[in-house]
Amino acid sequence: MRIIFYILLLIFTTSCSFNKVFLVPDKLDITHQAFKTVYNKNEDTLVIADATCCQPYFKDKENQPLDYPFTIKSIFFDSKSGNKLNAWIITNDSVYNGRNIIFFHGNAGSLVSQHKMMLPFVKAGYKVFMADYSGFGFSKGKATRKNVLLDGNSAIEYFTNLDTAARWIIYGQSLGGHLTPVVALANEQLIDGIVVEGAFTSHQDIGANSAGFIARILIAEKYSAKKAIQQFKKPVLIIHSTQDEIIPYRMGEQLFEVANQPKQFYQVDKCHVCGPIYFSENILQKMDVLFGK
Repeated sequence: MRIIFYILLLIFTTSCSFNKVFLVPDKLDITHQAFKTVYNKNEDTLVIADATCCQPYFKDKENQPLDYPFTIKSIFFDSKSGNKLNAWIITNDSVYNGRNIIFFHGNAGSLVSQHKMMLPFVKAGYKVFMADYSGFGFSKGKATRKNVLLDGNSAIEYFTNLDTAARWIIYGQSLGGHLTPVVALANEQLIDGIVVEGAFTSHQDIGANSAGFIARILIAEKYSAKKAIQQFKKPVLIIHSTQDEIIPYRMGEQLFEVANQPKQFYQVDKCHVCGPIYFSENILQKMDVLFGK
Protein backbone atom coordinates (compact mmCIF):
# COMPACT_ATOMS: atom_id res chain seq x y z
CA MET A 1 0.00 0.00 0.00
CA ARG A 2 2.87 2.39 0.80
CA ILE A 3 4.35 1.85 -2.67
CA ILE A 4 1.01 2.63 -4.30
CA PHE A 5 0.75 5.77 -2.18
CA TYR A 6 4.16 7.02 -3.33
CA ILE A 7 3.38 6.24 -6.96
CA LEU A 8 0.13 8.21 -6.76
CA LEU A 9 1.93 11.06 -4.98
CA LEU A 10 4.57 11.16 -7.72
CA ILE A 11 1.93 11.23 -10.44
CA PHE A 12 0.03 14.01 -8.67
CA THR A 13 3.04 16.25 -8.03
CA THR A 14 4.45 15.72 -11.51
CA SER A 15 1.05 16.45 -13.01
CA CYS A 16 0.91 19.77 -11.14
CA SER A 17 4.38 20.58 -12.41
CA PHE A 18 3.37 19.81 -16.00
CA ASN A 19 0.21 21.87 -15.69
CA LYS A 20 2.18 24.97 -14.68
CA VAL A 21 3.95 25.14 -18.03
CA PHE A 22 0.67 25.98 -19.78
CA LEU A 23 0.35 29.34 -18.02
CA VAL A 24 3.09 31.93 -17.57
CA PRO A 25 1.09 34.95 -16.38
CA ASP A 26 2.48 38.46 -16.62
CA LYS A 27 1.03 39.88 -13.39
CA LEU A 28 1.02 43.68 -13.21
CA ASP A 29 0.77 45.76 -10.03
CA ILE A 30 -0.34 49.36 -10.51
CA THR A 31 -0.46 50.23 -6.81
CA HIS A 32 3.23 51.05 -6.49
CA GLN A 33 4.08 52.96 -9.68
CA ALA A 34 2.74 53.84 -13.10
CA PHE A 35 3.16 51.08 -15.64
CA LYS A 36 4.86 52.21 -18.85
CA THR A 37 5.79 50.51 -22.10
CA VAL A 38 7.43 51.93 -25.21
CA TYR A 39 4.84 51.66 -27.95
CA ASN A 40 6.73 52.13 -31.23
CA LYS A 41 9.91 53.35 -32.92
CA ASN A 42 8.89 56.97 -32.31
CA GLU A 43 9.25 56.23 -28.59
CA ASP A 44 5.58 56.88 -27.98
CA THR A 45 4.69 55.37 -24.62
CA LEU A 46 1.58 53.64 -23.33
CA VAL A 47 1.05 54.60 -19.69
CA ILE A 48 -1.25 53.13 -17.05
CA ALA A 49 -1.29 55.14 -13.85
CA ASP A 50 -4.86 54.86 -12.55
CA ALA A 51 -5.10 52.04 -10.01
CA THR A 52 -8.91 52.08 -10.08
CA CYS A 53 -9.78 51.38 -13.71
CA CYS A 54 -6.26 50.90 -15.18
CA GLN A 55 -7.11 53.21 -18.07
CA PRO A 56 -4.23 53.49 -20.58
CA TYR A 57 -3.20 56.69 -22.33
CA PHE A 58 -0.39 57.72 -24.68
CA LYS A 59 2.39 60.25 -24.54
CA ASP A 60 5.30 61.09 -26.85
CA LYS A 61 9.01 61.12 -26.04
CA GLU A 62 8.66 64.74 -24.93
CA ASN A 63 6.19 63.53 -22.28
CA GLN A 64 3.28 65.28 -24.00
CA PRO A 65 -0.21 63.70 -24.35
CA LEU A 66 -0.67 61.97 -27.68
CA ASP A 67 -3.83 61.18 -29.63
CA TYR A 68 -4.14 57.93 -31.55
CA PRO A 69 -6.85 57.17 -34.16
CA PHE A 70 -8.40 54.62 -31.83
CA THR A 71 -9.76 54.58 -28.31
CA ILE A 72 -9.00 52.06 -25.56
CA LYS A 73 -11.50 51.76 -22.74
CA SER A 74 -10.45 49.73 -19.70
CA ILE A 75 -13.13 48.05 -17.61
CA PHE A 76 -13.49 45.26 -15.05
CA PHE A 77 -16.15 42.55 -14.98
CA ASP A 78 -16.94 39.51 -12.84
CA SER A 79 -15.99 36.09 -14.16
CA LYS A 80 -17.60 32.79 -13.26
CA SER A 81 -14.18 31.91 -11.84
CA GLY A 82 -15.06 34.31 -9.02
CA ASN A 83 -12.41 36.80 -10.09
CA LYS A 84 -12.63 40.35 -11.45
CA LEU A 85 -11.10 40.49 -14.92
CA ASN A 86 -9.57 43.50 -16.62
CA ALA A 87 -10.86 44.00 -20.15
CA TRP A 88 -10.10 46.46 -22.93
CA ILE A 89 -12.50 47.62 -25.62
CA ILE A 90 -10.65 49.11 -28.60
CA THR A 91 -12.57 51.09 -31.21
CA ASN A 92 -11.59 52.94 -34.37
CA ASP A 93 -12.47 56.62 -33.94
CA SER A 94 -13.79 57.05 -37.49
CA VAL A 95 -14.68 53.65 -39.02
CA TYR A 96 -16.84 50.75 -37.84
CA ASN A 97 -17.76 47.80 -40.06
CA GLY A 98 -20.44 46.34 -37.76
CA ARG A 99 -18.26 43.39 -36.74
CA ASN A 100 -16.69 42.74 -33.35
CA ILE A 101 -13.76 40.54 -32.38
CA ILE A 102 -13.29 38.83 -29.04
CA PHE A 103 -9.55 38.22 -28.72
CA PHE A 104 -8.00 35.52 -26.52
CA HIS A 105 -4.23 35.86 -26.19
CA GLY A 106 -1.64 33.21 -25.40
CA ASN A 107 -0.24 31.78 -22.18
CA ALA A 108 2.04 34.74 -21.39
CA GLY A 109 1.93 38.52 -21.44
CA SER A 110 -1.15 40.61 -20.78
CA LEU A 111 -3.46 43.09 -22.49
CA VAL A 112 -0.71 45.69 -22.28
CA SER A 113 1.58 43.69 -24.57
CA GLN A 114 -0.85 41.50 -26.51
CA HIS A 115 -3.39 44.11 -27.66
CA LYS A 116 -1.05 45.24 -30.45
CA MET A 117 -1.90 42.05 -32.34
CA MET A 118 -5.42 43.38 -32.85
CA LEU A 119 -4.59 46.92 -34.01
CA PRO A 120 -4.61 46.00 -37.75
CA PHE A 121 -8.19 44.79 -37.30
CA VAL A 122 -9.17 47.95 -35.41
CA LYS A 123 -7.69 49.98 -38.28
CA ALA A 124 -9.89 47.99 -40.69
CA GLY A 125 -13.02 48.94 -38.72
CA TYR A 126 -13.45 46.08 -36.27
CA LYS A 127 -14.29 46.75 -32.63
CA VAL A 128 -12.07 44.54 -30.46
CA PHE A 129 -12.93 43.18 -27.01
CA MET A 130 -10.27 41.42 -24.98
CA ALA A 131 -9.80 40.34 -21.38
CA ASP A 132 -6.89 39.09 -19.32
CA TYR A 133 -7.37 35.67 -17.73
CA SER A 134 -7.36 35.31 -13.94
CA GLY A 135 -3.89 36.09 -12.60
CA PHE A 136 -2.80 37.91 -15.78
CA GLY A 137 -2.17 41.65 -16.03
CA PHE A 138 -4.49 43.49 -13.65
CA SER A 139 -7.03 40.64 -13.45
CA LYS A 140 -7.49 39.15 -10.00
CA GLY A 141 -7.18 35.54 -8.91
CA LYS A 142 -4.96 32.62 -9.79
CA ALA A 143 -3.92 31.49 -13.25
CA THR A 144 -5.22 27.96 -13.79
CA ARG A 145 -6.52 26.10 -16.80
CA LYS A 146 -9.89 25.77 -15.10
CA ASN A 147 -10.05 29.53 -14.63
CA VAL A 148 -8.99 30.15 -18.23
CA LEU A 149 -12.03 28.17 -19.38
CA LEU A 150 -14.40 29.91 -16.96
CA ASP A 151 -12.95 33.30 -17.90
CA GLY A 152 -13.31 32.60 -21.62
CA ASN A 153 -16.97 31.67 -21.34
CA SER A 154 -17.64 34.64 -19.06
CA ALA A 155 -15.94 37.04 -21.49
CA ILE A 156 -18.11 35.90 -24.39
CA GLU A 157 -21.30 36.22 -22.36
CA TYR A 158 -20.33 39.64 -20.99
CA PHE A 159 -19.06 41.14 -24.25
CA THR A 160 -21.88 39.96 -26.49
CA ASN A 161 -24.42 41.42 -24.07
CA LEU A 162 -22.82 44.83 -24.60
CA ASP A 163 -23.70 44.83 -28.31
CA THR A 164 -26.43 42.38 -29.28
CA ALA A 165 -26.83 43.78 -32.81
CA ALA A 166 -23.23 43.21 -33.95
CA ARG A 167 -21.66 40.20 -35.63
CA TRP A 168 -19.16 38.46 -33.38
CA ILE A 169 -15.94 36.62 -34.28
CA ILE A 170 -13.58 34.99 -31.77
CA TYR A 171 -9.87 35.28 -32.60
CA GLY A 172 -7.56 33.15 -30.47
CA GLN A 173 -3.79 32.76 -30.53
CA SER A 174 -1.72 29.88 -29.10
CA LEU A 175 -3.30 28.99 -25.71
CA GLY A 176 -6.16 31.32 -26.67
CA GLY A 177 -6.38 29.51 -30.00
CA HIS A 178 -6.80 26.22 -28.17
CA LEU A 179 -9.43 27.82 -25.93
CA THR A 180 -11.37 29.35 -28.83
CA PRO A 181 -13.11 26.25 -30.27
CA VAL A 182 -14.05 25.12 -26.76
CA VAL A 183 -15.75 28.36 -25.71
CA ALA A 184 -17.11 28.92 -29.23
CA LEU A 185 -18.91 25.58 -29.08
CA ALA A 186 -20.37 26.42 -25.66
CA ASN A 187 -21.59 29.80 -26.96
CA GLU A 188 -22.28 28.92 -30.59
CA GLN A 189 -25.58 30.80 -30.70
CA LEU A 190 -23.83 34.07 -29.73
CA ILE A 191 -21.06 34.14 -32.33
CA ASP A 192 -20.63 34.01 -36.11
CA GLY A 193 -17.29 32.24 -36.52
CA ILE A 194 -13.76 31.74 -35.21
CA VAL A 195 -10.13 32.40 -36.15
CA VAL A 196 -7.59 30.02 -34.61
CA GLU A 197 -3.91 30.93 -34.94
CA GLY A 198 -0.91 28.87 -33.82
CA ALA A 199 -3.02 26.62 -31.59
CA PHE A 200 -2.28 23.20 -30.16
CA THR A 201 -4.74 20.35 -30.54
CA SER A 202 -4.94 19.33 -26.87
CA HIS A 203 -3.04 19.77 -23.60
CA GLN A 204 -1.87 16.18 -23.74
CA ASP A 205 -0.73 16.49 -27.35
CA ILE A 206 1.43 19.55 -26.73
CA GLY A 207 2.74 18.02 -23.52
CA ALA A 208 3.70 14.83 -25.34
CA ASN A 209 5.42 16.91 -27.99
CA SER A 210 7.88 18.08 -25.32
CA ALA A 211 7.96 15.26 -22.79
CA GLY A 212 6.91 12.14 -24.66
CA PHE A 213 4.17 9.63 -23.90
CA ILE A 214 4.51 10.06 -20.12
CA ALA A 215 2.85 13.47 -20.50
CA ARG A 216 -0.36 11.78 -21.66
CA ILE A 217 -0.51 10.03 -18.29
CA LEU A 218 0.48 12.99 -16.15
CA ILE A 219 -1.48 15.80 -17.82
CA ALA A 220 -5.20 15.97 -17.14
CA GLU A 221 -7.09 16.86 -20.33
CA LYS A 222 -9.58 19.35 -18.96
CA TYR A 223 -10.79 20.43 -22.42
CA SER A 224 -9.61 19.91 -25.97
CA ALA A 225 -9.70 22.11 -29.08
CA LYS A 226 -9.50 19.00 -31.26
CA LYS A 227 -12.68 17.55 -29.77
CA ALA A 228 -14.58 20.83 -29.65
CA ILE A 229 -13.85 21.92 -33.22
CA GLN A 230 -15.33 18.69 -34.57
CA GLN A 231 -18.71 19.73 -33.16
CA PHE A 232 -18.57 23.44 -34.01
CA LYS A 233 -20.77 24.21 -37.05
CA LYS A 234 -19.95 27.80 -37.93
CA PRO A 235 -17.14 29.18 -40.16
CA VAL A 236 -13.55 28.47 -39.13
CA LEU A 237 -10.29 30.09 -40.26
CA ILE A 238 -7.13 28.34 -39.08
CA ILE A 239 -3.76 30.06 -39.38
CA HIS A 240 -0.44 28.34 -38.69
CA SER A 241 3.17 29.02 -39.57
CA THR A 242 5.51 26.46 -41.06
CA GLN A 243 8.24 28.18 -39.01
CA ASP A 244 6.39 27.94 -35.71
CA GLU A 245 8.93 26.74 -33.14
CA ILE A 246 6.46 26.58 -30.25
CA ILE A 247 3.37 24.80 -31.60
CA PRO A 248 4.08 22.25 -34.36
CA TYR A 249 2.63 23.09 -37.76
CA ARG A 250 1.03 19.66 -37.98
CA MET A 251 -1.31 20.57 -35.11
CA GLY A 252 -2.82 23.35 -37.20
CA GLU A 253 -3.31 20.84 -40.01
CA GLN A 254 -4.93 18.38 -37.63
CA LEU A 255 -7.39 20.98 -36.35
CA PHE A 256 -8.29 21.93 -39.91
CA GLU A 257 -8.76 18.28 -40.92
CA VAL A 258 -11.41 17.64 -38.26
CA ALA A 259 -13.14 21.03 -38.51
CA ASN A 260 -16.47 21.29 -40.30
CA GLN A 261 -17.20 23.31 -43.42
CA PRO A 262 -17.14 26.18 -44.12
CA LYS A 263 -13.46 26.39 -43.27
CA GLN A 264 -10.19 27.78 -44.59
CA PHE A 265 -6.55 27.08 -43.79
CA TYR A 266 -3.98 29.85 -44.14
CA GLN A 267 -0.36 28.71 -44.14
CA VAL A 268 2.13 31.43 -43.21
CA ASP A 269 5.91 31.37 -42.81
CA LYS A 270 6.90 33.66 -39.95
CA CYS A 271 7.18 33.30 -36.17
CA HIS A 272 4.64 31.85 -33.74
CA VAL A 273 1.34 33.83 -33.81
CA CYS A 274 2.89 36.62 -35.89
CA GLY A 275 0.12 36.54 -38.51
CA PRO A 276 -1.35 39.97 -37.69
CA ILE A 277 2.12 41.52 -37.81
CA TYR A 278 3.11 40.27 -41.26
CA PHE A 279 -0.08 39.12 -42.96
CA SER A 280 -2.95 41.21 -41.60
CA GLU A 281 -4.18 42.27 -45.07
CA ASN A 282 -4.45 38.65 -46.23
CA ILE A 283 -6.10 37.59 -42.97
CA LEU A 284 -8.66 40.37 -43.31
CA GLN A 285 -9.43 39.33 -46.87
CA LYS A 286 -9.93 35.72 -45.82
CA MET A 287 -12.18 36.82 -42.96
CA ASP A 288 -14.28 38.84 -45.41
CA VAL A 289 -14.71 35.78 -47.63
CA LEU A 290 -15.44 33.34 -44.82
CA PHE A 291 -17.53 35.50 -42.49
CA GLY A 292 -18.98 37.95 -45.01
CA LYS A 293 -18.55 41.71 -45.25
